[in-house]
Amino acid sequence: MKPRLALRLKRTVTIAGFLLLVAAPADAQTGYPPGPPTTQPSGTGSSEDLGTIAVGETKSSELCGFAPGATVRVTANGTFVLNATADANGCVQFEVMVISARSMEINGTRATAVCGPNAVVASGSATNATRVTQTLRFEIVCDPVARAGTATTGAAIARGALVGVALVGSGVLIVLGSRRRKTRDPG
Repeated sequence: MKPRLALRLKRTVTIAGFLLLVAAPADAQTGYPPGPPTTQPSGTGSSEDLGTIAVGETKSSELCGFAPGATVRVTANGTFVLNATADANGCVQFEVMVISARSMEINGTRATAVCGPNAVVASGSATNATRVTQTLRFEIVCDPVARAGTATTGAAIARGALVGVALVGSGVLIVLGSRRRKTRDPG
């Protein structure tokens, strides 16, 4: 092997090893799922707090203030769930059942849930044709996330370091091999 070629190969392998050593892969971080939007839609309305609900638990509530027979649009955490009809008193009955940390049922219709704060919003018209918005707020209690005993900040670098050391070592072997051949084969 020619000296210039061996030197270029050595530099290339050394640079590649250094880059692998320095540029460790990034690990995705998992986090707590985001809660529902905190802004309440415009219009006349009120809010009722159901407190905390555990997975597998069911709570009932009644939201009033709608026109009798009015169609009431129900959303959970900003996503449409169902249309309900107000009774003769202008009220709508709600039964919220938490199925899992990410799923619940509202009056038998499945909806997306999150650990932590959730909001079920019912909106429809009142007897005077104004818009009414009523909100049920509750918090889903989930199992706490297990804490890790030891930080793993340097674990992702070990793989890249081993590859880098292997590349540098192979570059050294190539250079040494070319020098030995040169001394045995003069010409």
